[in-house]
Amino acid sequence: MSLLGERLAGPRVCLEAAGGAEYRVVRVVDRVELGRVALEEADGALVVRALCIDEAHRGYGAGSGAAALLREAWAADGRWRVLRAYAPQGAGLAVYYWMRMGLRPVGTGLEGGLVLERGK
Repeated sequence: MSLLGERLAGPRVCLEAAGGAEYRVVRVVDRVELGRVALEEADGALVVRALCIDEAHRGYGAGSGAAALLREAWAADGRWRVLRAYAPQGAGLAVYYWMRMGLRPVGTGLEGGLVLERGK
């Protein structure tokens, strides 16, 4: 079974299990795959290793929709105290997405990007 179940559905996008802790970001209306999400568990946290929307599909809310689904699933699940995500160095848009989801910067990552977290 996948980390967050087989499917998380939102109004515009859904996350569908692609094996293990990997999910496809799929547009609801026509089932087109828009990108990928990679998750892991670490020290009581659900960690978003990557949330990548294919370049041709950026700017239409797919990333925000996927991030909102992850936040809601994390909040409803009792296994993790913290939701953690990374924003690569120079990726201001990623910082914006995660801050909109209620995560706050808590430090720097190994490659100089930001680590953001939200606790319950």
